[in-house]
Amino acid sequence: MLLHRTNANRHIVINSGEHKIIEALTLGGLDGWLSEQIGDDSPVVVLGEVSPRDTKAEIRKWLESHGFEKKAVGSWVIYTQIP
Repeated sequence: MLLHRTNANRHIVINSGEHKIIEALTLGGLDGWLSEQIGDDSPVVVLGEVSPRDTKAEIRKWLESHGFEKKAVGSWVIYTQIP
């Protein structure tokens, strides 16, 4: 997204700072981007260290309300779509 190139894989990773660019450049802000990017072809979302905390909570709430379930893989927090 940031380089206007297709992702090498179908998994989306949201880490620190990226949400600010998404909010600034996407119609509908973060919610609009999440709606565009995450769907049936994105079965796994990795949620890294996002600040402020309320932005991370907003992403987490969006994922959970759209059929994703929180799981831990080592130190990673991932969300997988519930079939």
